[in-house]
Amino acid sequence: MGRLILLISVLSLPAILTGCAPSPQPAGAGHTNDPHAQLTCASCHEYTLANQTQRAVDRLVSPDSMSRHAPVPLETCTSAGCHPDRGPREVEFRSLSFEHRQHGGDSVVAMGCVGCHTHDRGGEPLIAALDPCSLCHLGDQSAGNQGECRQCHTSLDHVSATSQGLSVPHRDLPWVDGGCVRCHYDVTRARLEVAVTSCRMCHTDEDEMVARGIGEDLHGSHVSVGCLSCHEGEAHRIRAMSSVVQLVCAQCHQEVHRVETSPEWPEANLCNECHQGAHLEQQEMVLGLVPQLAGATPSVKFQAGLTCASCHQSSLNTDPTVPVGAPPAGCQGCHLDEYATVLVWWQEGAQVRIDRVKTVLASGTGQIEGPPEALSRLDSAAVLMNIVEKGRPEHNLVLAHRLLVRISALVTEAYVRAGRTPPPQPVLGREPSDGLCSYCHYRSNDPWLFEQMSGAFHRQALSIPPRR
Repeated sequence: MGRLILLISVLSLPAILTGCAPSPQPAGAGHTNDPHAQLTCASCHEYTLANQTQRAVDRLVSPDSMSRHAPVPLETCTSAGCHPDRGPREVEFRSLSFEHRQHGGDSVVAMGCVGCHTHDRGGEPLIAALDPCSLCHLGDQSAGNQGECRQCHTSLDHVSATSQGLSVPHRDLPWVDGGCVRCHYDVTRARLEVAVTSCRMCHTDEDEMVARGIGEDLHGSHVSVGCLSCHEGEAHRIRAMSSVVQLVCAQCHQEVHRVETSPEWPEANLCNECHQGAHLEQQEMVLGLVPQLAGATPSVKFQAGLTCASCHQSSLNTDPTVPVGAPPAGCQGCHLDEYATVLVWWQEGAQVRIDRVKTVLASGTGQIEGPPEALSRLDSAAVLMNIVEKGRPEHNLVLAHRLLVRISALVTEAYVRAGRTPPPQPVLGREPSDGLCSYCHYRSNDPWLFEQMSGAFHRQALSIPPRR
């Protein structure tokens, strides 16, 4: 019975290879816009029928597995009536924009249309694969030069939100130009090595295959074969995102709802079905993306490449209602011991300012009943206060201070719009500025005593080279 099935498959193979069989699934679902679906296989593919048939018999290769490896000469694409001008001049594909007609013309590797354009089997539509791009542009994927991402990804609007739903307007972010890997920090690098098993899909004489393949560039003799016929796929894609942007709930919550984590449900997009917007305010503070504020003020921690787990290192948290803490002592794993004291100063100073601003906001909410433009300002102030309190000022002290100033200003504007005399604005002190004393000394009326900290700490904090 097995031999009969094999014989039927082999006898049907010549008809498939020569295109004598019915055209590959013309029209049909998903194929109506692909004119290639109306062509026979032989219209594009070049075959040596006897060789292909014998190879199928020798190695039990099915027609489907052979289709992606079948050669397509460049001339069949550029012939009259097809693409004599080699297609459009400029192309926008996914998030990429590039010159198409002479693409790869100056490459050391000869390219044909089939290098990028292929289909998997039978009558499936012809597609343009992204993986061949990475094989040629391997040097442009280095995270060492972050600006190189923009050489290919000129359009940045293809990603709109973080895992928690925070809007990410890529085009307007001042730190995207030189900082793509701050979020997309792990991308696949193409493997240029070719496994021998790939060669065996077409070559049956292993002695000849090894003799030809050792120490020789075979691209010139494989122009009519797609890149993915030899090279592995998935050569370039995002494999990991900063945990600030793409939260993985299971990293902190090991057991929730009395169910242990599993590969099926730890991702934030699943947890968000019930816990929508969890940790959204923390994302807003760390990334510096806040409603009502133009541009972005990212935290220095985020710009330095820190993730949530860099500080929040507590593990095996079985209660989702208990925060995964970042105690001051945790700073000492990366910083000098004095930074643990600085964190306490930030928390104490920020709380004093929050209390002062909340008092003013509460008075406005209790006394102003209209008009609408006054109430809208109070509503905006309340939204920003929620971000400061839930997002925690220590995540981004500079932004938190600016938000408190903005809240105070909104309350004052609300009083003016309501025709009332605004109360005195709360005292918020100097804005913390990185590299200045106010960045660490954030407590209210904090005496700036130089001897409180060691000389080594101050030199590091102020970016002064250490003494020799």
